[in-house]
Amino acid sequence: MIEKYFNTDPEGITNYPDQIGQPDHNVFDLCDSYSVLFMVLENPTEHEIAQIKTGTKRIRMTLFEDCMWMTFKYGDLDWNEAPYNPHLSNQAHLPQSLPLSCRNIYIVLVNSSDGAVVFCKRYKYNEEFTQCLEDGILYLLEKEFSNRQYFPFLEAVQSQYSMEEIANEANCDCYLLD
Repeated sequence: MIEKYFNTDPEGITNYPDQIGQPDHNVFDLCDSYSVLFMVLENPTEHEIAQIKTGTKRIRMTLFEDCMWMTFKYGDLDWNEAPYNPHLSNQAHLPQSLPLSCRNIYIVLVNSSDGAVVFCKRYKYNEEFTQCLEDGILYLLEKEFSNRQYFPFLEAVQSQYSMEEIANEANCDCYLLD
């Protein structure tokens, strides 16, 4: 699992063998000192890699009743998504770690054909996004959580809205800073 690499320096990791053969997916999560967005793609194209490495990086957070929906865009690529609920974060001591967890994000691109890290870099959120992310996490932590209700809720949202529609309803928006 990706989680075993939390609370280490992601830039020092060159391979995620547990991601070999996995379908394309994204995972947003927190640990005590940063947030992370793992993007797992099978054989990402040179264009996708270039956009992720050098394109403008934008992230939005849309708060729903039972989760926050992180949407992100790199250069001219389409919006992508990673739903998140802090009750599922095993790597962060919440809410105590929020001041650090919500300031920086590592973006990690993994090729699922061989598990190799194609790209990994740390970015900063702007202050407005940091506050919005903290507020959203605190809101969700105050609510009761149920796996039985959470996953059907995600499916319902995905069947009702496109990623772009979710992104357009965002509570906050951030262009990531180097």
